[in-house]
Amino acid sequence: MDKRQITRNRPVKACVICFNGKRKCTREKPVCSRCDRLGFKCVYLAKLKTSPRNSFSSADSEELKDSTLHFLDENRRNEENNNFRIITSRSGELSVLVPKSLFPFYDLASIVSYLIKKKTDDDSETCIFDFSQLVTSRLGIEDLRSKMPDENLGNYLITHFMDSIFPLVPIIDEMNLIIKWKLFLREPSSFEDLNAMITFFAVFFSSSFSLHLDELYQCRNNEAPNSDSRFLELASEYFECVENIKVLLLTNYNPSIPAISSLAMMYYVASLNCNELAVQVSTLLRYSQMAGLHRKASQLSETPLKEVVYAFVVFLDSIVTCYTGLPTQADLTSNEIYEGTENLPSDPSTLAAIARFRAARLCADIKTKLSGVELLSQDDVEEKRRAFEKAEQEIYLINERLSKLSASFQSDQAWSYNESWLFLRRAGRMLAYLSSNAQGKWKKMSSESIFNNRDLIIQSLLLVNESFLKISCALQQGTKSLWFLRNTYPFEPIVIVLSHLKRYPNACVNFMGLKETVYYTKSSKIDYYSGDLRVVLVEKCFQVLYEIECLWPPKVQNTFKEVSALKSKLITKKAR
Repeated sequence: MDKRQITRNRPVKACVICFNGKRKCTREKPVCSRCDRLGFKCVYLAKLKTSPRNSFSSADSEELKDSTLHFLDENRRNEENNNFRIITSRSGELSVLVPKSLFPFYDLASIVSYLIKKKTDDDSETCIFDFSQLVTSRLGIEDLRSKMPDENLGNYLITHFMDSIFPLVPIIDEMNLIIKWKLFLREPSSFEDLNAMITFFAVFFSSSFSLHLDELYQCRNNEAPNSDSRFLELASEYFECVENIKVLLLTNYNPSIPAISSLAMMYYVASLNCNELAVQVSTLLRYSQMAGLHRKASQLSETPLKEVVYAFVVFLDSIVTCYTGLPTQADLTSNEIYEGTENLPSDPSTLAAIARFRAARLCADIKTKLSGVELLSQDDVEEKRRAFEKAEQEIYLINERLSKLSASFQSDQAWSYNESWLFLRRAGRMLAYLSSNAQGKWKKMSSESIFNNRDLIIQSLLLVNESFLKISCALQQGTKSLWFLRNTYPFEPIVIVLSHLKRYPNACVNFMGLKETVYYTKSSKIDYYSGDLRVVLVEKCFQVLYEIECLWPPKVQNTFKEVSALKSKLITKKAR
């Protein structure tokens, strides 16, 4: 039986736009309401001359024009449609015809996001990597081997990685990396370890992008810095290789620890606090649970690598929550990894990273509660406050251990150890918001009382102080980890302090009344116990922020300029 005889054939009463988009049409003439609202040209099909199904013949083809059967029959006969895919966004308003041959292993959401992003983003933006770009070439293992750098360039990139990236992202086995690299150099034509190759390319990508940021920093005073960096081109090539190896390893179905750690490292190094990477980080969390990284396999005296990798992926999810406000995707109820102060690693870099991970987790948890629609009770706030005090004590103990290890482990990355306090102060600032929200104070209190929230002002000043010391110490030591340094931009606490300064210009705010259990990094050039700290800390923080401004994307730079203008206006008025 001919398929056309069993296909429902009825006249198409909807307009062409609504029919092709599979949307409900109001059938209003001459323009339906949807086309009128969207500004589309509304065209209706010609009236169908119906005929019995069993009398279908080639002579009746003209009568079936513009019918449902006509559209289905045209699609069957058009062989090109087998090579294309129609993609519609969630709103149903964006439909794109994408050739399957160019994007063989991408899901629909990624392609739509890429096409929208390409139309809206600034093409001149080179300080963050575009992870939404689509890789159109398919590489085999021979092609991947040919993409590996030569020995001199490879050694240079690995050395830069070990000095400037690995101490801050200790989620790979550095000894195994060196051994595999030597094996590849010995027999490059027979090397087929894809897990090692994805780690190689992730390391080369991270080092290349870090060196690209170094170039931007070196030419920051030029009016027209050179954006065509060879290191940026190398990073794009290595990203293409990583995406192809993901397919060869079947990462979507059987993710490996090298693949997870490689992707996590690339996302952290080449983005700005994982902005616009919420989907990628959520996918990493799914990979981690598929690989069983959240399960504790053995009781070891040292923290195994898989636990550090899982903690780092949860850390990426935490910073996505902290900086975007999206709810956290990590399900900590299924986490079997112990989070106490026992059995901690002896390596300072890993120890500092664990402290940073825990502080960020607390910050994300409070941010998620703060973003909720339900009004929290006082008991909920007290629970979060106890969790905050517990985390503060644990991080203090970890930092005490770090200070003891500093004598035996000389590191140029000691300035990064206070990063955990940065996240903890963010959590403290949001806890002040949460407390006021739970008590309904934002609606019941007067604006005078809101601006005079001492806990909020103190936590904001502590955060500004930690940000200033982190950046200034790193720049004084001539760090090459600018990719990590640029993640600090405390605009919101600065605005809170400036707002308090505007309302209370004659107030004297300092750290004299703080409890002894409140730890913060101190500078020998600042008196924290007398006088007004607001202007001093804001001015010093702005001095160091100006140094790394060139490493931010344009939208962050514009925000910084607006905050800077507000600061200049208020502090100049106070000086008068």
